[in-house]
Amino acid sequence: SNMDVDWWSQVMLIPCCGLILMCCIFKANKQGYGYAVEGNKIVLYCVTGFVVHFVVHLLMLVYVVPLFGKRQQDNPELDEKRYCEVNQNLAASWFSTNPVHCLRSQKIYKHAPACTYLFMGKEHVLQVNESIGCYFCDDAGSTPRDDEDMDWREVTEAARQVADRLSTRLSFKWGSMSSRDVKPGDD
Repeated sequence: SNMDVDWWSQVMLIPCCGLILMCCIFKANKQGYGYAVEGNKIVLYCVTGFVVHFVVHLLMLVYVVPLFGKRQQDNPELDEKRYCEVNQNLAASWFSTNPVHCLRSQKIYKHAPACTYLFMGKEHVLQVNESIGCYFCDDAGSTPRDDEDMDWREVTEAARQVADRLSTRLSFKWGSMSSRDVKPGDD
């Protein structure tokens, strides 16, 4: 999967934000914000604000936002596998983590066995039904914990490293300042 849907939804928000800017420009006219436009020139100001906003917002989405995202890494081993092969070893799937799909499977389609909602730690409850895309089976209840909080661990590790660097630098500065300020005989 990729981020195309997310990116296009961000692009579709650009005109909405531009419209809000147009309203702000219109309402701020002659209200003490530094400009007072007479007649229909306010429409030109509003449209100019919209167009400038549209261009800047789009350029930021194209050039600035990708600088803050994670790079998608190639995984040839996983790319060659089919969904059923992956789902046999991984309990979480779109089917088992979507409560609406699980209810629809049980109440509307009356699948036997129905798609079961996944609660972490209760993977052994999931049942195999290949006709609806549920392939995971863990009879022994021995599914290993995955790295679901890996992003959080990366953030906390980075914060810890920054704090260590800061404390080292500050202790060096404070240590040198305190040694100069302390005079012999002061207690």
